[in-house]
Amino acid sequence: MDLQVGRTAVVATVPAAEDLLDHVPTVFGPAAGAAVLPHVTVLYPWLAPAAVTAADLDGLRQVAAEVPAFEVVFDRFRWFPGVLWLAPDPAEPFARLTASAARRWPHTPPYGGAHAEITPHLTVMDLDGAGIDVDDEIALKDAVERLEPWLPVVHRVTELSVVLFEGDGAWTTIARSPLA
Repeated sequence: MDLQVGRTAVVATVPAAEDLLDHVPTVFGPAAGAAVLPHVTVLYPWLAPAAVTAADLDGLRQVAAEVPAFEVVFDRFRWFPGVLWLAPDPAEPFARLTASAARRWPHTPPYGGAHAEITPHLTVMDLDGAGIDVDDEIALKDAVERLEPWLPVVHRVTELSVVLFEGDGAWTTIARSPLA
């Protein structure tokens, strides 16, 4: 699902991955860079900015408070069609947060309901923008080898953020909710 300008998302930001994501366009060209801040999506799309109420933000605080803060390691690349991503270890806390948020806001299913199974991940690179076909094993292996020096990415997840996508890679954080 493509990002839509003016849409909110609930994410766990991963600032520890900034160096890796900043490196991608220098190696593979500007079109390969992911137009996102480093994060693992919990719920996207969420609510229209004008529709976010105090009750929604309180509900998000309750969702976040169900999961203790945790350390996560990203040390394995994987890919979906057109996207190179990092698998979080552990993935379970992200899956719990997504399931809880989806139950709380059933009218905003993860990824608009486009996927039957949700895989927690940190998007690293637009493979199509880099001219890499996901079926080209040699090109994928080369891309992974060029990015592996930036691994592992280790981060302590302590909060969820509600972010607003403003286009051209610009995001505004409009709320934060601490984990337990």
